[in-house]
Amino acid sequence: FGAALLALALNEAAYMAEIVRGGIQSVDAGQTEAAHGLGMPQSLTMRRIVLPLLKPGLLAGWISTEGWKRWQG
Repeated sequence: FGAALLALALNEAAYMAEIVRGGIQSVDAGQTEAAHGLGMPQSLTMRRIVLPLLKPGLLAGWISTEGWKRWQG
C-alpha cells in the first residue's frame, strides 16, 4: 500500500510541476527583462513580477487537470 501511495504522490507532483513550469514560461520575457533592467535580482523578480502574473494561468491549468480527473471517474 505504501509503494502505491508513494507512486501516486509522485505522479501528482509531476503533473503539478508541469503546470507550474508552463505558467512560468507563459510570462512574457519582456516583463523579466524590464525587472532585470531596473536592477532587480532574480529572486525579487520571481516574487514581485512572475508569481503575481502566474496565478491566473496556474489556477486555470490546475482546475482543468483536476476537473478532467474528476470527470473521468
